[in-house]
Amino acid sequence: MQRRRFLVSLFVVGLALNLKAQEAGSTVATADAVGAGAPPDAARARWNSLSDEEKTRIREKWQKFKDLPPEKKEKLKAAFSRFKNLDPDQKEKIKQNMKRWRSLNPEQRQQVRNKWQKFRDLPPEKKKKLRERLEKFRSLPPEKKEKVLKRLKRRRGDQ
Repeated sequence: MQRRRFLVSLFVVGLALNLKAQEAGSTVATADAVGAGAPPDAARARWNSLSDEEKTRIREKWQKFKDLPPEKKEKLKAAFSRFKNLDPDQKEKIKQNMKRWRSLNPEQRQQVRNKWQKFRDLPPEKKKKLRERLEKFRSLPPEKKEKVLKRLKRRRGDQ
């Protein structure tokens, strides 16, 4: 639950931090520029390419970031630093997960949080077994995955 919120905030805070860096004349102004060490002109071009709505959202997130306690700010900065060092596939996976999260309505998000908490409360051996089963499921061909999902839905009465 907290990890997802944290990851969602990661991008926005990263952009907001870089916005402020740009305003201060730093060479970094976008999440992409952080990893690439882009020159100030590229950072300004990236900022200028944003819509007014995006700029407003970033400014609002920056304000929220400024109001956070120092320890929370440090955690977010550290997470952003880790993110910028991920390989492109890992970054893309995180972006896709964030996109899926944003597409959920509040009730669905709460269900995910509840399930995540339930998982976190399990004993380590049970977690390990579930992770192994998930990996096994992920390795199945698409048609077998579909059969497994249908069978699970029937068991739960979700048809």
